[in-house]
Amino acid sequence: GNRTNVVSGLPRVHVRTADTANRASRAIASPIRIRPLPRWPCSKSAPAATDPTMEDAAGQPGQRIDRWLWCARFSKSRSVASALVQSGRLRINGERISKASRNVRPGDVLTFPLGPHIRVIEIVSLGLRRGPASEAAALYRDLEPRPARESTNAPTKLPTGRLPGAGRPTKKERRRTDALKEDE
Repeated sequence: GNRTNVVSGLPRVHVRTADTANRASRAIASPIRIRPLPRWPCSKSAPAATDPTMEDAAGQPGQRIDRWLWCARFSKSRSVASALVQSGRLRINGERISKASRNVRPGDVLTFPLGPHIRVIEIVSLGLRRGPASEAAALYRDLEPRPARESTNAPTKLPTGRLPGAGRPTKKERRRTDALKEDE
C-alpha cells in the first residue's frame, strides 16, 4: 500500500510515544508465567516411566482395578474397564465394588462377568504395562475350571437343508407327486 503521508508526502514513521511505551511495559509485567517446555532427547535422558503401583496406608503395594484389568487384557481400554467396575458387577474378595480407583493386591480374588461367562480369577502379580497375551496371562490364575469340550467328531452345526414336506415342494418332490397322479 501507500506508505507516505498524504499531507506532507514524506514516508510514515512509527513514533513511540509514552502511551505505547506504557502498554509495552504492562505486557511484560503480566502475572501469567509461561514455563519453557523441557527439552529431552527422544530416549536418552527422558524421565523413566513411573511405577503404576501405589501403596496403601499399611504400606502394601496395590494397583487400580481398572488399570489391572487393562494390563491383564480383560478389557480393550481403561475406559471399558472403568465402566465394568462402575456397573457394580465386579467383586473383590466377595465384596461388590463400584469405584475404578479401588486398589487390588496379589492374592485378591476377582469375580466378574465377561461375555457369557462368569470369570473367577486370583491376582498373582501387578501389571507394569499392557504387554503381550503371554505376559498378561502371568498376572492371574484362573480359579474357574474350563468346561469340558465336546468331542471333535460330533457335528457343531445343525444340518443344512429343510425337513421333507415342509414349505414349497422341490422339483424332485413335484416329480414324485406327478408320478403318483399319473398312476391313478
